[in-house]
Amino acid sequence: QSNALSSQRVLDRDALSRGFAVLAVSLNDSGHNCNIAVQAEATMMAKERIVEAYGELRYTFGYGSSGGAIAQQWMANAYPGLYQGIIVGASFPDAGSTGNEVEDCALLRNYFGRTATAWTPDQQAAASGHLNTAVCTEWIDFYKFNNNLNPYATNIANIPGTSPTALGGCDAPPGARYDATFNPGGARCTSADSAISIFGKRPDGFANRPYSNVGLQYGLLALKAGRISAEQFVDLNANIGSHTIDYAPQAPRVAADPGAIEASYRSGSFNQANGLGQVAIIDIRTLDISGIHHQHRSWTLRARLDRANGGHANQAIWYQAGSQREAYDTMDAWLGAIERDGGATPLAQKVIAHRPASANDRCGSADGTGLSMLECTGLADGSTRMAAGEAITGDVLECQLAPLDRASYGTVVFSDAQWSRLKAAFPTGVCDFGRPGKGQQPTRFWQTYLDALGQVVVGGMPLPDLP
Repeated sequence: QSNALSSQRVLDRDALSRGFAVLAVSLNDSGHNCNIAVQAEATMMAKERIVEAYGELRYTFGYGSSGGAIAQQWMANAYPGLYQGIIVGASFPDAGSTGNEVEDCALLRNYFGRTATAWTPDQQAAASGHLNTAVCTEWIDFYKFNNNLNPYATNIANIPGTSPTALGGCDAPPGARYDATFNPGGARCTSADSAISIFGKRPDGFANRPYSNVGLQYGLLALKAGRISAEQFVDLNANIGSHTIDYAPQAPRVAADPGAIEASYRSGSFNQANGLGQVAIIDIRTLDISGIHHQHRSWTLRARLDRANGGHANQAIWYQAGSQREAYDTMDAWLGAIERDGGATPLAQKVIAHRPASANDRCGSADGTGLSMLECTGLADGSTRMAAGEAITGDVLECQLAPLDRASYGTVVFSDAQWSRLKAAFPTGVCDFGRPGKGQQPTRFWQTYLDALGQVVVGGMPLPDLP
């Protein structure tokens, strides 16, 4: 949404009628500002203003969908205490790992548009990990290639309720934007460049790029399932390529810039969920099989919670169930019970102990407790990275590599010529998703980007984790 609409959000009748103070922070609009540190500081300062004007807060919970879900989930994880609860819709765990799919979709669309190898729409969808081809189409057409890597970002889509540059262009006039030929000193409209103090700088002064497709076997699961042929698999992976830092197509694949991986994990841009165990979460998920808000991401965050905290009892998923009003009432009951518990029990345990019965998992009108994504939704939804063999956690920025092994493809038979082309496509090996990604590490809580003198430190300074 546009900044002009931020003030209208405080007129939330459902919240106001229940006695809540309602606060909208325009810098938390992920369509304009997708910088986790700026969002967190803006939220902290806004809360401070409320406390100074009206007194101490009992608790804070957020409500937002899509980009609003990104803002809540990565802030609540990286800055414990900022939120006690979050209500998310059409959720993404973060912007960083989502960017992998956006860029992969751009590369896949480029490949399918130029290859001489025949692909049916079903085969394209299978190789992409999606239920149909419309998912990648929406990423590309809706954003007009304006993902977190594109420095040009010239989206001018006329979307009701948004400013013309809400989804791109750095909210800057065309003459102020970067152009490698005509305006090399202009604003580079990537999320990394807008958060350069987090990601650090390349030698050319641009932000380190937090994207890699080295070793990634696009369409691997579709190949093993017999949905695409060995020739299609080989041709795809031999020709997928990547983009240069100026977003021009290039034949080689690309690795993340040095420092970008560690910064992505430390900052929470790739949300590791290790700070979310103390937060009550209600995730309202609607059916979407053809758009960017498809189902798996609710269960992606759940898988990260399981990995980081040994369970997900602090998260309720309402799939095609519940409402904003009911979520407010449930969250109020949940956080109110935690607030009244003055015992010495750790907060994470209180969140679980005081989860109300209304905060159960739901699959439509049925109880969804204990059900997997497939059991709840009936949909084998996934992502480009899941289609390449990554787990549903979906947060490997750059994978560890293993040697090519014919036996790993099961019953798939490659000709000698095809195998030679695969070896040329993967000279250093293929992704081993049985191991954590390169540089993968927990989020560092309340990381600072200033030194003792208050000067910006590019790449950040991790502080000791909070108890």
